[in-house]
Amino acid sequence: MSCNSPLYNVNEIIVEPGLEESYMRFSRRLNKYLKRKYGDYYIRLQLYENKNESIKFFVIASYKDKEGVEDAAAIIGDDIKRIYDKVWGNRVKRTSIFAFIDYLRVIPPQKNH
Repeated sequence: MSCNSPLYNVNEIIVEPGLEESYMRFSRRLNKYLKRKYGDYYIRLQLYENKNESIKFFVIASYKDKEGVEDAAAIIGDDIKRIYDKVWGNRVKRTSIFAFIDYLRVIPPQKNH
């Protein structure tokens, strides 16, 4: 599988009004935790806040394209869900938009020549 191009998961996040700054701080801490604990597979997350709706975010998590990443991503995803449930309960709505483990890649990225 290894193409040296990251794999991605994309989630839409909607927070209760007033939680925007707290959520951004949480995301930075979560990113550091995931890099430290799962650095063999997890690369980082990117957080985007909607310019018109400050309570809406998109999280793009990137993973190393290497053997075992599907199993690792499932474990990481379970850990993330547990953390979200513990920290946010129902104050944050998290919806998966795309998860690479749910799809078969039919056109891999091209290698740079």
